[in-house]
Amino acid sequence: MTRSMRGFTLLELMVGLSLLSAILTGVLLMEVSAARTFNRNMAQIDISTASATSLRKVSKLLRNARDAVITNDGATIQYTLPALTDAPDSTTGEREFVVPLQSDGIAHTLYVSIGTMYMRDGSGAATSVIENLSSIDPDPKSSEYGKNYAVFATSSIGSRRAVTITLILRKKGPEGYRYTRIRGTVVLGNFE
Repeated sequence: MTRSMRGFTLLELMVGLSLLSAILTGVLLMEVSAARTFNRNMAQIDISTASATSLRKVSKLLRNARDAVITNDGATIQYTLPALTDAPDSTTGEREFVVPLQSDGIAHTLYVSIGTMYMRDGSGAATSVIENLSSIDPDPKSSEYGKNYAVFATSSIGSRRAVTITLILRKKGPEGYRYTRIRGTVVLGNFE
């Protein structure tokens, strides 16, 4: 029998299988690492999207506010809105502000309680607006670390009244809680 017809020796097979298993193990470890990184990034994207959506939602509620009053702890804001006409506008199809401007007479409230922001209007029923709010600042680099933070704060832009909204959302993932902070300032209606 010639050498080319004999096949591989046991030693050659063992060396080949060892190399193949080492390569497959390396590929598998890279795949697991990539999957973990993907999941971590997706969790961060999810919570960042949720915080941006939450800020837009609160901003929309406060944009036309009149007579906004914020509590000392910054957890509650009470405001009124301009009254709207009974019938929709024939051109836009939307209800317009009553002219001359006047309040709708309803005390609207946004408040934070146990990790959830609620909205209450004149009916007295509270509706959940945002969930998964962190009640304390989790950032060790922050001057407010470990303390309750003010969700609402009065501010101004030029001569116009405004409200600064700070939201810190949390989401539990496989590696523990993830946090994201977002802050925005809403210029109030300032109808005078």
